[in-house]
Amino acid sequence: MSPTRAILLLILPGLVLCTGCASYNDKMAGVLSLYDAGNFDAAANEMTSGKFESELNGRRDGLLFRLEAAKMLQDAGRFEESNAMFERARSLAVEFDYQADVSVTEEVATVITDQTWKTYRGTEYDRILLEVYSALNYLALNDLEEALVHMRKAYVRQAEAVSRNSSEIADAEEDAAESKGVDSQAVLDDPGYANAQARLDTLVSPAYADYVNPLANFLSAILLREDGDNSNALVDLRKVTGMMPKNHYLPALLEEFEASPNPAEDRLYVIFENGTAPEREEFRLNLYTPQQGVSTFAIPGLAPHPTQIRSLLVEPLGGSGAIETEHVASVDSIVATDFQAQLPGIVIRTIIATVAKEVVTHQVDKASSNDLGFVVANIWKVATSQTDLRTWLTLGAEFQIAYCTVPPDGRVRLALVDHGGGQQLATTVQLSRARTTVLLVRNPTIVPIQPHVFPIGSVEPREPTLETELIPDA
Repeated sequence: MSPTRAILLLILPGLVLCTGCASYNDKMAGVLSLYDAGNFDAAANEMTSGKFESELNGRRDGLLFRLEAAKMLQDAGRFEESNAMFERARSLAVEFDYQADVSVTEEVATVITDQTWKTYRGTEYDRILLEVYSALNYLALNDLEEALVHMRKAYVRQAEAVSRNSSEIADAEEDAAESKGVDSQAVLDDPGYANAQARLDTLVSPAYADYVNPLANFLSAILLREDGDNSNALVDLRKVTGMMPKNHYLPALLEEFEASPNPAEDRLYVIFENGTAPEREEFRLNLYTPQQGVSTFAIPGLAPHPTQIRSLLVEPLGGSGAIETEHVASVDSIVATDFQAQLPGIVIRTIIATVAKEVVTHQVDKASSNDLGFVVANIWKVATSQTDLRTWLTLGAEFQIAYCTVPPDGRVRLALVDHGGGQQLATTVQLSRARTTVLLVRNPTIVPIQPHVFPIGSVEPREPTLETELIPDA
């Protein structure tokens, strides 16, 4: 067999695999349009239908599809189904945790194909948020004990993330040493890429470098206090208060926790998940090496979504005055800080694969007696230069909180507040009688409010009513 034929037999499978395959983002486009419009139940139905059966049962993207499905089910109020799907995601994540991070077979496959053919093993914040969302699901089912189990798992995941991140940085540095002098920072300093990513500078924060999620501390403080563990509740609340000094609810709540070990009666805690977390976008850059000349390759960038809503208005009807939720945790910053830490390693691996492809193309050109081999090799090189844009797309951009006393009749009016101060799509919720109630509201864009009410402990049923009114723009 001629050298040209042997090389063509090597690269043609990669060309075939990368032709006609829909990307993760393409597969998710339709169901995300439903989700972003606030049709959470329809989105969850489609995501758990036969259309996505192979993806949910698959291995390469299975973890990510399960996380998306579990989140959609939660936002639709289908908490038991959401728990079951989160458990499926958790089992796959645990399986990945006990395997080698790098598969030789996959590394070879990504050279023949592209980075999207690697198994999605999940980010560190994926694993932490999985546990936080699971805790909220169990809270929805009034299972305080199990909710606390998942808050403890979130903290374990956080400690593991710090340890693993240190190891990944060392691996990236080792890759850099083996990359024949190619400077990843020089690539990142490309003017077009640097300008596009400059907007991330305000999102990247040292506060999130250790994968700390202030919402987890806030939620843990509430749950521990309900469970009678006031000392550890104080530890968590002091942490989140120190991390978020601009949130005026936290110091007052800390003062209350310090003054008495007993939870206040008729307390309503509001958790507002606002906007949509950043997604990845592809950038094409040029690389020059003395051996191969100029090569074009792709790396990911991060594209934040500006939030359309400033806050959630909470007005206890027949009680005290209206209040607005305030920022407590930025998922934008969590994602951006993790992305910035991983980016040098992504660039190094991409450069190594790009140089390897250039070498193969050059060898085909030398060994071929006609232009066919060179043409096929170049088509393969272009077709397999896609970058990995997979990321959890149904996360919110931020979490906000507020708290107040439930009015005597249990009726609370909610409205979205835009950046101009106008109120949008108000809803009146009637709460059950309970010592403590958590109200969870998700808003990816300006969509009808769908509140989820989680009474904790003993509950006196009350017939719920929802009244929605459309408030015209001011």
